[in-house]
Amino acid sequence: KSYESINSKLKKDGTLVTEADLEVNNMICNCLSEINRDIPIISEEASFDLGLFKKNYFWLIDPIDGTKNYADGGNQYTVNIALIKNGYPIVGMICNPPTGKIWFANSKKAFLLIPNGQKKNLKNKKANWANPVILSSKNINNSDDKFLGFSKKPKKLFVSSSLKFCYLAEGKANIYFRKQKLNKWDIAAGHAILEASGGLVTTLTDEKIFYNNSNVKTERFIAAAS
Repeated sequence: KSYESINSKLKKDGTLVTEADLEVNNMICNCLSEINRDIPIISEEASFDLGLFKKNYFWLIDPIDGTKNYADGGNQYTVNIALIKNGYPIVGMICNPPTGKIWFANSKKAFLLIPNGQKKNLKNKKANWANPVILSSKNINNSDDKFLGFSKKPKKLFVSSSLKFCYLAEGKANIYFRKQKLNKWDIAAGHAILEASGGLVTTLTDEKIFYNNSNVKTERFIAAAS
């Protein structure tokens, strides 16, 4: 379909949803149910009981992260799938359909899979901390630079969707600093991939982020490369 012909509407929270979001959601849910029907699925594009966040295991998915970018004909949107165990992401998968790249991790390994069959190990991909790069979807002001404590003014790179976690896992950037709370499905897959690569995701008070509370939103956080 051409981007101009995409069927879309605004949800109650004011965010955009397209026909593709719903189609991808159905496809993923059907596939995950075939793997194990006993593991519940929490998706941005489906109704669910908040009590599912308290389950020992659950899938957490965002069928299209960066829907507006997709609808505008951009290439910075992703498909996010995470498996949560006891409140923590133990498996993460992020796919960027325009490039066909897939970032995948379990608790021990992290890889980038490229359509030509190449597989890159992301374990301990060191970022260049001497010339830091900060990732954001929006503008970062000077007070944020001061908060992060860089002695040298960092470069700013604006990236949509959970691709920010992928950039960190590959060592292409250093910090993703988030002052606003996000939906859990926006970061769970990236959380798993980044930590498996040797990076870190933490609250602003240096505490681990867990997903086993009944709130849809995460805490404010900092994600950092190895």
